[in-house]
Amino acid sequence: MSDGINKNITGSEGGMSPSSSHGVDKQVTDQQLPSSTTSVEFEASYNDMLNKLLSYYNSEVEACSDDFKLIAKMNKTEQDKFKQMLQTCRTVGDKLHDLNLNLNSLQPHLHKLDMIEQNLDMLEEKVESLNKFSRELEIKFLKLDKS
Repeated sequence: MSDGINKNITGSEGGMSPSSSHGVDKQVTDQQLPSSTTSVEFEASYNDMLNKLLSYYNSEVEACSDDFKLIAKMNKTEQDKFKQMLQTCRTVGDKLHDLNLNLNSLQPHLHKLDMIEQNLDMLEEKVESLNKFSRELEIKFLKLDKS
């Protein structure tokens, strides 16, 4: 056979190659065999592609990691805000409770003030009534004195 047509992958001519599997000889033509420079270029571009893929995946993992760190930081911030709001609500609740206690303690005094106010209103009405009566008496007295 011609020199280039029946070369196997290991470069030996014809026959079986020790590297072939199950006794089957893998044969290729010269056109299918990569030249040494093409093989080196292929390997270099293959390694370059692998390095770029590795760099890409590393950047994706780093971006995900940064996202998770940011989310964790946001969760911590929100947790702190909720704790602060809870403390504020508890403080407001305690103040309202104190105000209710104060109101309950003042309630009898407020009731007394309401009673005093009602009595004052009745007194004002009586004073007004007495003033009216005294004016009428004065008018009658003046009429009697004129006559």
